[in-house]
Amino acid sequence: MAFLLTTCAGLATLLGTIFIFIKPKNEYVLINKALSFAAGVMITVSLIDLIPECFSLIDNKFTTIIILLISINVGIIISMFIDKITSR
Repeated sequence: MAFLLTTCAGLATLLGTIFIFIKPKNEYVLINKALSFAAGVMITVSLIDLIPECFSLIDNKFTTIIILLISINVGIIISMFIDKITSR
Protein backbone atom coordinates (compact mmCIF):
# COMPACT_ATOMS: atom_id res chain seq x y z
CA MET A 1 0.00 0.00 0.00
CA ALA A 2 2.84 2.39 0.86
CA PHE A 3 4.51 1.74 -2.50
CA LEU A 4 1.24 2.46 -4.34
CA LEU A 5 0.76 5.75 -2.49
CA THR A 6 4.36 6.77 -3.12
CA THR A 7 3.94 5.98 -6.81
CA CYS A 8 0.76 8.06 -6.99
CA ALA A 9 2.51 10.99 -5.28
CA GLY A 10 5.40 10.77 -7.73
CA LEU A 11 3.04 10.66 -10.71
CA ALA A 12 1.17 13.69 -9.36
CA THR A 13 4.47 15.57 -9.15
CA LEU A 14 5.29 14.51 -12.71
CA LEU A 15 1.89 15.73 -13.84
CA GLY A 16 2.58 19.09 -12.23
CA THR A 17 5.86 19.49 -14.11
CA ILE A 18 4.15 19.07 -17.49
CA PHE A 19 2.72 22.59 -17.13
CA ILE A 20 6.26 24.03 -17.07
CA PHE A 21 6.87 22.96 -20.65
CA ILE A 22 3.60 24.29 -22.05
CA LYS A 23 3.94 27.86 -23.33
CA PRO A 24 0.56 29.55 -22.92
CA LYS A 25 -0.37 32.79 -24.64
CA ASN A 26 -1.28 34.35 -21.31
CA GLU A 27 0.90 33.40 -18.33
CA TYR A 28 -1.72 34.41 -15.78
CA VAL A 29 -4.20 31.84 -17.07
CA LEU A 30 -1.73 29.04 -16.36
CA ILE A 31 -0.98 30.38 -12.89
CA ASN A 32 -4.69 30.65 -12.08
CA LYS A 33 -5.36 27.13 -13.27
CA ALA A 34 -2.40 25.73 -11.34
CA LEU A 35 -3.45 27.47 -8.13
CA SER A 36 -7.03 26.29 -8.58
CA PHE A 37 -5.82 22.73 -9.08
CA ALA A 38 -3.63 22.94 -5.97
CA ALA A 39 -6.53 24.29 -3.93
CA GLY A 40 -8.73 21.46 -5.15
CA VAL A 41 -6.11 18.91 -4.12
CA MET A 42 -5.84 20.41 -0.64
CA ILE A 43 -9.62 20.44 -0.20
CA THR A 44 -9.80 16.83 -1.36
CA VAL A 45 -7.11 15.80 1.12
CA SER A 46 -9.00 17.55 3.88
CA LEU A 47 -12.32 15.94 3.03
CA ILE A 48 -11.04 12.44 2.39
CA ASP A 49 -8.35 12.11 5.05
CA LEU A 50 -8.70 14.61 7.87
CA ILE A 51 -12.44 15.04 8.40
CA PRO A 52 -13.39 11.33 8.75
CA GLU A 53 -10.58 10.86 11.26
CA CYS A 54 -11.82 13.91 13.12
CA PHE A 55 -15.33 12.44 13.37
CA SER A 56 -13.97 9.29 14.97
CA LEU A 57 -12.19 11.33 17.66
CA ILE A 58 -15.05 13.59 18.75
CA ASP A 59 -18.15 12.94 20.80
CA ASN A 60 -20.79 15.34 19.48
CA LYS A 61 -20.92 14.97 15.71
CA PHE A 62 -23.85 17.38 15.17
CA THR A 63 -21.99 20.30 16.75
CA THR A 64 -18.92 19.50 14.69
CA ILE A 65 -20.89 19.50 11.43
CA ILE A 66 -22.46 22.86 12.30
CA ILE A 67 -19.07 24.38 13.17
CA LEU A 68 -17.58 22.93 9.96
CA LEU A 69 -20.32 24.44 7.78
CA ILE A 70 -20.05 27.82 9.52
CA SER A 71 -16.26 27.79 9.10
CA ILE A 72 -16.53 26.96 5.39
CA ASN A 73 -19.00 29.80 4.85
CA VAL A 74 -16.85 32.28 6.81
CA GLY A 75 -13.83 31.23 4.71
CA ILE A 76 -15.77 31.82 1.49
CA ILE A 77 -16.95 35.24 2.70
CA ILE A 78 -13.41 36.25 3.69
CA SER A 79 -12.13 35.07 0.30
CA MET A 80 -14.79 37.09 -1.52
CA PHE A 81 -13.96 40.14 0.59
CA ILE A 82 -10.24 39.87 -0.16
CA ASP A 83 -10.99 39.38 -3.87
CA LYS A 84 -13.20 42.48 -3.87
CA ILE A 85 -10.49 44.57 -2.18
CA THR A 86 -7.68 43.39 -4.48
CA SER A 87 -9.65 43.77 -7.73
CA ARG A 88 -9.98 47.55 -7.43
